[in-house]
Amino acid sequence: LVHLSRQLAAFLRAGVPMLTALQIIEGDGDSPAVRKVTAQIAEDLRRRIAEMIETERGAAAGRGTQ
Repeated sequence: LVHLSRQLAAFLRAGVPMLTALQIIEGDGDSPAVRKVTAQIAEDLRRRIAEMIETERGAAAGRGTQ
């Protein structure tokens, strides 16, 4: 977990988007546990981003703008 955290932090400091960093770490994961955790985090993040976009679209539609 410490190694995963350090890897992710290094990617983010370098300006790599979080989803991209998670995909890279997942692909290079040394263990099935690391691959599973990073895949789940990425999926949760994608789902939350999609929910936020839908919420914003609904709010914009309610204001009469597209």
